[in-house]
Amino acid sequence: MGLSNKEIILLNFRCQTYLTYISVIWTVAISFFIAILSYIFVSIQMLNDNLSLLIILSLILIFMEIGFVSVYFWMNNKKEGIERIIREN
Repeated sequence: MGLSNKEIILLNFRCQTYLTYISVIWTVAISFFIAILSYIFVSIQMLNDNLSLLIILSLILIFMEIGFVSVYFWMNNKKEGIERIIREN
């Protein structure tokens, strides 16, 4: 006995959810790594003359995080809506 199409689709959604969690954790880990490196560079005064570069990079990182999280929630809402429709049928 094989899986029905409905079960395969729901399994696919579950795998997509796990992959999304992994990508969120990976993105947050990269952000913390960049923040730690920035702190180290400032503390040893490598970027003392060029702190505007650090500020620009930090702002870019913050906007990337905000964009990633908002896209994640938008896609998650769409996925849950589709999953609900499939479960009802």
